[in-house]
Amino acid sequence: MRESPIAELVAVAWHNKAQLDAFTGDFRISGYSDYGELLKREEVDLVHIATPVSEMADCAIMAARRSRLTR
Repeated sequence: MRESPIAELVAVAWHNKAQLDAFTGDFRISGYSDYGELLKREEVDLVHIATPVSEMADCAIMAARRSRLTR
């Protein structure tokens, strides 16, 4: 994302607090322990889902529902 002149990483969600704190500290962005909370609070134009496969479907469905609500 850093290489893109038009994209800005604004937030990340992850359930491991230590990893979340390290990532958000490095990138100076907001962090959430709950993916749904991120989608409720942040203004998001693009979602990049990089979860374990077991969590991917739920995250994709949440993002799609959120997108439908904000149109």
